[in-house]
Amino acid sequence: MEKLNELVELAKKATSGKWIADSGEGWDAIISQQDMVNGNFIVGEFIGPDSKANKDFVLAASPENILAIAEAFRALEQRAEAAEAKLETAVRAVDNLDAERNALRAKLEELEKQERKDA
Repeated sequence: MEKLNELVELAKKATSGKWIADSGEGWDAIISQQDMVNGNFIVGEFIGPDSKANKDFVLAASPENILAIAEAFRALEQRAEAAEAKLETAVRAVDNLDAERNALRAKLEELEKQERKDA
């Protein structure tokens, strides 16, 4: 969770808006769509044999995507906590029913013993 919080804080500080891919001969880049009117502000430039793969990865890890992933994770975490609470309630109910069943069995055995005695 600590890493997720760190990523969220970093995402909030990074260039906002939608990031888009750009490329030229021998280079790949990511630019901020909102800054296209300002000379296509480059968020990151990638050069070398892995430039496209690195660009694709960084583009997938844009602030917009990190924040969406964090929001989805937190929603799932809340659902898991709610499910866990329901499970604990169900376990307590089963334990109570088990205790009640055992008490009824003991009472039934007692009545059967008494009935055999009286017969």
